[in-house]
Amino acid sequence: MSLASKGERVLLCSNESQLSDIKVNFLVWFLSRYMDYWKVSKRKLISGKLTDEDKEMVKKARKIYREKFGKSIKVVTMSDMDSKLNIQVIKNAILRDGISCFAIDTFKLSFSNDRNDSFWLQLVEDTRALAELCLKYNVIGLMTIQLAINAQNRSWLTAECLSNSKAIKEVLSNLVLFRKAIPDLEFDPNSPYYIHPFRSKVRKNA
Repeated sequence: MSLASKGERVLLCSNESQLSDIKVNFLVWFLSRYMDYWKVSKRKLISGKLTDEDKEMVKKARKIYREKFGKSIKVVTMSDMDSKLNIQVIKNAILRDGISCFAIDTFKLSFSNDRNDSFWLQLVEDTRALAELCLKYNVIGLMTIQLAINAQNRSWLTAECLSNSKAIKEVLSNLVLFRKAIPDLEFDPNSPYYIHPFRSKVRKNA
């Protein structure tokens, strides 16, 4: 959404979520973050238990989204991660739709039944193919990667925490690692590791 609002044309390739789930997530995000309307949650939207005010805001959100971002964001869902298929879909979207940015959610290793490459070599091949695509067509490439299960409760993250994906860092220009905060450790004001959580707000008179 941030890139689309700045004029980029974005393609989302998802093998984690169904198209209907992505649409719900987009709509809830758009209502809250873009229109500052926080009364509609994902659960409320799925259940259909909306007030007249909610329905009016949802209708307005859809209209604004179509007008401002309808041609800027394209979503493609896949049943599983397939690097070659992803590259073909991305290439077609670049050439036909003028896509300038793509995001893959979630990047995983794709195995080939007719090859006996080692796990590491196949991973490098998949990631480098995507990196070369970015360089060839001068587009932005984003990939989300799951953390390894044994790293989910660690307070300090490194590239080694990536789920079977250590070699990915060799072809990335930036790697950003996220984890859930640890409430007992980081939300306690008396803890030396207190993170001072906050939510920024725009002043109306600014």
